Amino acid sequence: MTRFFARVLRATGLDRLLSRAGDRWRLRRGANGEPAFPYVARRRDPSFQVFTYHRVNDGNARFFPGVPVERFRRQMEVLSRHATVLSLGELVTRAREGSLEPRCAAVTFDDGYRDNYERAFPILREFGLPATVFLATGAIETGSLLWHDRVFDAFERAGDRALTVSGMPLAMAPVAARRASLAELLALLRSVGRDEREALIRDVELQIGGGAPPDAGERMLTWNQIAEMAGAGISFGAHTVSHPILTRLSDSEAAAEIRTSRETIERRLQRKVDLFAYPNGTAADFNDSLERELKTQGFRAAVTTLWGANDARTNPFALRRMGFWDVDSDVAPLRLAWYRFSS
Repeated sequence: MTRFFARVLRATGLDRLLSRAGDRWRLRRGANGEPAFPYVARRRDPSFQVFTYHRVNDGNARFFPGVPVERFRRQMEVLSRHATVLSLGELVTRAREGSLEPRCAAVTFDDGYRDNYERAFPILREFGLPATVFLATGAIETGSLLWHDRVFDAFERAGDRALTVSGMPLAMAPVAARRASLAELLALLRSVGRDEREALIRDVELQIGGGAPPDAGERMLTWNQIAEMAGAGISFGAHTVSHPILTRLSDSEAAAEIRTSRETIERRLQRKVDLFAYPNGTAADFNDSLERELKTQGFRAAVTTLWGANDARTNPFALRRMGFWDVDSDVAPLRLAWYRFSS
């Protein structure tokens, strides 16, 4: 039995999660050194998972790809069979009240891409699943692209000639080198203020040349689509106006980004917005000052991109999220159950 579960652990890739698991794991080993079953101690409180997406499409973009549609459908099918999927707001309420049930999960999308309506929304309706979409409102029906989309687009159309940005050489060939250069550039852009970031992106666009992609005006949701989704049980939260790294702004600038995004959605949908997603969402991208501002503005929870599950003890303004996996019908339920132990 022990050897069987050890094989399952390796086959599903769950053994690789041990290095990320933190102090909530209690790994047991048998006399032969193999992991013994059960592998971990259960949490004291029921946990819930928040799954995060951006785009769902079959476009095969090299640098900001969406989740393929059929893969997303299979993932939602697994969730519908093996989890109790609730809206994020409902999970926050239940966590606060201490009424969480086992196997709870929520589905979220960041930014507000139109394929959320065209591709993901029909699948969510098919399985009767709620979801929350966090809108960066400055790109909704304005024809403007979010700053990171401009960078991804530039790297898609670039030739092989190397770039130099802020004195930093960026190799563009082969593709692996271009991906490494993209990661370096994004790290730089996330480390600077709004004006410097815009200047650097314009420099990249000038060096690469070419115009806006043909789908630029149709990439994001429309307010009519948002209203239709809201009427069908999809929730909407704020994700700022222009998707800045909030910790790189002054307190007043950050407050305005949060407030304007929230007020725009509330005005359009005529309903309260009290959930927020930090742009980028790493530990460097939010802090106590932002949490205080969110509370002042009437928010009751915020999500990060920190990996892991949550429980009643998790700070509701630092909720963890995780990506899904490529579903294998045999191992996906095991992996889903295993993730519930993570912190």
